[in-house]
Amino acid sequence: MKCGEFMQDCDGRVLESLERIYRCLEAEIEKLSDLRAVPLDGLREMARETKGYARLLEEISAAGRVVVEYALLLKRDDGRIALETDAVRQGFCAVRRVHIEEFGVLRLDLGDARLTWRDGGCNYLFYPDKLEMRAQDERTAVKLFFSRSFDRQFLRHKGDLLACPLTSYVHPELEEILREELRSAE
Repeated sequence: MKCGEFMQDCDGRVLESLERIYRCLEAEIEKLSDLRAVPLDGLREMARETKGYARLLEEISAAGRVVVEYALLLKRDDGRIALETDAVRQGFCAVRRVHIEEFGVLRLDLGDARLTWRDGGCNYLFYPDKLEMRAQDERTAVKLFFSRSFDRQFLRHKGDLLACPLTSYVHPELEEILREELRSAE
């Protein structure tokens, strides 16, 4: 099975599961709609997050998806991300939240900073231990530095990153890993 086919199959199965989970959460929230309980707010947040994960698979580009998935991985494994723009510099800090909102809007809460961008509104440049997002007019750029470099295990099944129209640059080291992955999937 080729890389793209494998990912489509995986994505389809995950989307079906997310849909079932979302429907279950919505049904339970509806049953409890007459209550004012703090746990109910938690259920609503779980439903929003579940919907966001479905958006990640359905609406976000391959490049944007790599960024979000890596941020989620770093969050889970206590990794850190530093942020740099023309006006703001924030040292390495924990990933507090990752949001996938409607219309391709992505949001990372990093320490005390919140970074929000529209997936289709920028180009992505991938380096082994950082990512640069440039506005399509090239006037503004945001750099994310990762406490751990992208590795072979994470880049597995991500060969479609090379064909993504929003990917402007992939460092040769990463490109070789992605091309090896594509070759092995054939």
